[in-house]
Amino acid sequence: MQRRPWTQLSKKLFENPNKVLSEIGLPALATELLNFKAVEAEAGLPTIALPFRLNGKKLAQSNPQYLSDLGRLLQ
Repeated sequence: MQRRPWTQLSKKLFENPNKVLSEIGLPALATELLNFKAVEAEAGLPTIALPFRLNGKKLAQSNPQYLSDLGRLLQ
């Protein structure tokens, strides 16, 4: 697959998605609790997805504050 030229925004999303999402207005709580990663579609369309993962370290520690904040975020 030939990769399409990246825009400045897409470059920034791949470098530091949490920072970009924070700058465009995603609540700080979301970017603190979730780890985002930019991925490019393989169908050749100009599409970038931002799946997220929970913070595995804090989950493994059963961090009560993290779990409480996460619960509020996902309500």
